[in-house]
Amino acid sequence: MSDPAATRANASPDEVVASQRNRQLTVLVVIVTVLAGLVALTRWTSRPDEGTREVLLIGGTAEAPAFKKDDVALVRIWRDKAAALDIKRVEGTWRLPSRFDASADKADVESLISKVVDARRWSRPATEEAARFALYRLADDDAVHLALVGADGKELIHLMVGRAEQGSRDFVRLAGAGAPAGMFELTAAGGQFDSLYSRLNLNADDEPDAKRWLDLAGFRVLPLEATAQRVLVVDGDKAIEFRRRHGTEAEKDDWGMSQPRSAEADGAAVRGLVEALGNLSALDVAGRTHPEGPGLGVTDSKRRVEVEYTQDGKAATARVYFGTEKDGNVAVLLKKEDQGALVYWVGKYSMERLFRRPAEFVRRTEVGVLPVGAEASRLVVRDGDRLVDAENKAAEGAARKEWVLNSPEGKADRFALSNLQTSASALRGQKVSDTVDLAALGIEPATCKRWIEIRFTPRKEGEAVPAEKTVSLYFGPSHDGEVPLLRREAGASDSVFWLEEDAVAGLFVPPADYIAEEAILAAARDVSHLRILDGANLLDAELKGDESSPGREWRLNAPTGKADAAALTTLLDRLSALNGRPAGALDRTQWELSLDTNTRRMELAISDATGGRRNVLLRFGRVADSRVAVLRVEADGSEAAFWADAGELYWLFAWPQDYVDIGPYSGKVRHILITWKGKFAGAQPKDPQRTEEQARKLVQEVLARTAEAGADFVAMQRQYNEDSQADAVYDISPDAGLVDPFKKLGGRLKVGEVGWCETQFGIHVIKRIE
Repeated sequence: MSDPAATRANASPDEVVASQRNRQLTVLVVIVTVLAGLVALTRWTSRPDEGTREVLLIGGTAEAPAFKKDDVALVRIWRDKAAALDIKRVEGTWRLPSRFDASADKADVESLISKVVDARRWSRPATEEAARFALYRLADDDAVHLALVGADGKELIHLMVGRAEQGSRDFVRLAGAGAPAGMFELTAAGGQFDSLYSRLNLNADDEPDAKRWLDLAGFRVLPLEATAQRVLVVDGDKAIEFRRRHGTEAEKDDWGMSQPRSAEADGAAVRGLVEALGNLSALDVAGRTHPEGPGLGVTDSKRRVEVEYTQDGKAATARVYFGTEKDGNVAVLLKKEDQGALVYWVGKYSMERLFRRPAEFVRRTEVGVLPVGAEASRLVVRDGDRLVDAENKAAEGAARKEWVLNSPEGKADRFALSNLQTSASALRGQKVSDTVDLAALGIEPATCKRWIEIRFTPRKEGEAVPAEKTVSLYFGPSHDGEVPLLRREAGASDSVFWLEEDAVAGLFVPPADYIAEEAILAAARDVSHLRILDGANLLDAELKGDESSPGREWRLNAPTGKADAAALTTLLDRLSALNGRPAGALDRTQWELSLDTNTRRMELAISDATGGRRNVLLRFGRVADSRVAVLRVEADGSEAAFWADAGELYWLFAWPQDYVDIGPYSGKVRHILITWKGKFAGAQPKDPQRTEEQARKLVQEVLARTAEAGADFVAMQRQYNEDSQADAVYDISPDAGLVDPFKKLGGRLKVGEVGWCETQFGIHVIKRIE
């Protein structure tokens, strides 16, 4: 026998290459053979043996099945202990007895029946091992059952329907007398969204869900091709009615309002109302009307919408009654020619589109207070017993006109008066064409309590000395968010309008708002000693040291501790920038400015350039119309009263401890913000009408709860907090981007301790957690 090594040594290069190729080919052949064997084995093990064939799932043959689709009178679905869901055939339709005998979706029901009747399975089971049934949710206590029942009440077929993890293969077990044992695979792969299991319309817990079988398409107020002719919206004792102009086409949106008054309607707004009705869709069936389903509030509803429409030349009427609200939905009864038994649930949000104020549906025009280019020469505003009388005239030696106040006394704020003129000229409303009772609307000039008189000079080309004219506007009381207005001008016909209430409110402000502001304490930056008394709270701070000494610094007499110089400087800056409108003589008792009634005051010692000091006393009294009464008393006894912005009070009368320097601090806090109406524009109190007094009472209740054993502050945050992030945690430090009272209180608190402070946002109940 030859030596292979010797043979290779004596082989030529071509022989060596050929030998390597032969070896590679041999390896490749072996690999291919093994792979082919594996493929064959896989196919052999994954397909039925030669004796297995396809058979109808329901039994019988294709020519003679065990039953037909029309033989099914009842579909029953259940799972273990869950109540069975029955779907019954009634005179060619399908009904859900358990869901107030509502209509079932015919397409869904017959699709399920067809899926079963047309299905085929392998004649032999995939497995008979009970332990493996659970892998496909076919165990006795986990399977979903499906039974098709005939008109005689006997089961035509009873299945347990399984689901593969991938959802692409259907597995079933057959139940009942004579049913073959084991788990069978259906031969046609239905796919994840077309399997027999998916046709059962189960809920997230794999249990029968009647809501998923409902036919909600029958709830349609307006057919797609309908043209609305009349719409009536009734909300309690209020009604709005619209009628399409006679002979106009649907595309024209030409509507008139007939209730609560005659007016030209805004076609786009009415179209939106009609579209909201057409798009009103049901989410579920709520029950039946009284007496079978009382408590839904639709039989005695005070809210309804009625729409008359035409379709294919025929007239019809639909009435929608709105009842009980629950979980963001509202019960609705739709009455049409062949409807009215069932009550449905629809989204509550739809109510906002249907029940609106008449003002939102009328076409508006300019009131026409002043001609274009005209400028008022006199403005008189009367609001009950409050009067503003201002003239626009040239002062002696002045080149241009300036506003002068006749009432109230003071220097006129020309910007405020110009804004009044602009706002009045921009008024828009619905012009009333019918004759109205002026006295009934509260706009009879002789008795009207709110009016504006504007005198102006029209500009006409070629007229040497234009004559002055006067327009008078008489405003009545509000009616459902609208205010009636009478416009009267000599030589012109009276006009009556309905205006939005919001547009009118800005015209009648406190007379003091038309007085020019001035600094209440211009020399506040030169204060060397201040005492601030706010009820029982006292801040007493004094500058120590020579004025020329670089070591001069603030010292606190009360409260004790090192003074926060930056905080005190900020306070004096705000005090220096505090402006007010001169208020003339104010009743000290009425406005809580006398010594025996005043609880908020500042005593200030102000240094002058000569080294002398003058003492000034500021008393802050009662708040009215977002203004606070302020009395300035000088050392010589002279006084001056002002109206200042009440929003500045929380800056000026901060918690005395906020002026104590607590040094470096850091940590984490939680807080509960409680605010009130008008406190801050961006804050949203849970009770929109909450007053400051009510808010402070609520704060005390929250503080009392935090002191209880086992109090859950996070739960209270979620219940009470009116911050945008209810259960937020905030990092506190001197550099944190938070308002000073908030972060300083957090810095003073010990871990686990609770305190409160007030900021421009409201009152914060703060708990330090780290």
